[in-house]
Amino acid sequence: MARPRSDDPLVPLTLRVPSSVKDDFVAQARAEGVTRSDFFRRHVSVAEVRPQGKLPPRRREKSLAPVSGADPALLRQCAAWGNNLNQIARRVNEFSANGVTPESIDVLTCLLRIERGVEQIAISAGRACT
Repeated sequence: MARPRSDDPLVPLTLRVPSSVKDDFVAQARAEGVTRSDFFRRHVSVAEVRPQGKLPPRRREKSLAPVSGADPALLRQCAAWGNNLNQIARRVNEFSANGVTPESIDVLTCLLRIERGVEQIAISAGRACT
């Protein structure tokens, strides 16, 4: 015979209490001859609960914004290129802070060519670089 359905079904609730409180609950439930759940339901009301002052950890949604039909592997590769270019630019800026050197001008020229090439790829794919 199936159990009757309830309009307000019971759901599991996990909470943390000091071990002494848990031991006390278990001992009292045994003494009364009832389950821990029944004992807890009978003896605890929401008004008796004292907040600990801690906020629950925030969880980010794991859904990602939809991306155009671009290949995810290609997007990861482009991100890696961008990271490498940023590292190169940072290094050039560190060295050129001490004075403009011909080497830094050469590197900046190469970076500009790479940037223009990436822009051409984006344009040919129907997207403009931002």
